[in-house]
Amino acid sequence: MKKEKNIKKKTNPHIDPKTKNLFIILLIAATVVIGSLIFWFQLINQNAEKLIEERDMYQQELANTKSLSEIQAKLEKAKESRSFFDSLYVDGENALGFITFLESLANDSGVDLNIQSLNSSTENSEQSIDHEIISMSLNFRGEWTEVNNFILMIENLPYHVKVGNLKLTSVQNSESENSDWSASMNFEVVAK
Repeated sequence: MKKEKNIKKKTNPHIDPKTKNLFIILLIAATVVIGSLIFWFQLINQNAEKLIEERDMYQQELANTKSLSEIQAKLEKAKESRSFFDSLYVDGENALGFITFLESLANDSGVDLNIQSLNSSTENSEQSIDHEIISMSLNFRGEWTEVNNFILMIENLPYHVKVGNLKLTSVQNSESENSDWSASMNFEVVAK
């Protein structure tokens, strides 16, 4: 029976208080570690979601910036096109500047220029906006090459020019053996 008592003592359900305290400390430590891991995991997930949102916002801003750059490039191209198209029209408010330009062309060509008439009117069209038309009648005189060069200069003006009629007449020059040419021309120029 003594042996049975010893065996019973060894299988006693009571745990040593030191072991019990150590077990409780380990259990508390494990709970703290698991709680900390859960806390850090949730914190990392929240930060990851914020990073994803910020990345998406950055990509959107980048796309907007790219779109803005494309729009600015198109705007610059449109400005260039507009300046080109604006150069095709005479400034309607500065007809005197156009007349001065014609006089300088006549001088460069060597012809004597006489402006007979200058009219301004507004043309209405269903296909386009209203625009001003400057109609001019010119008489000029000079040698054949001079007259021909002046006509070519008018036809090749950097404006929208429509030559209505042109009349050339040979005139005997009393000062030289060569004949001069007298010309009359009507043309229209589109003004802005």
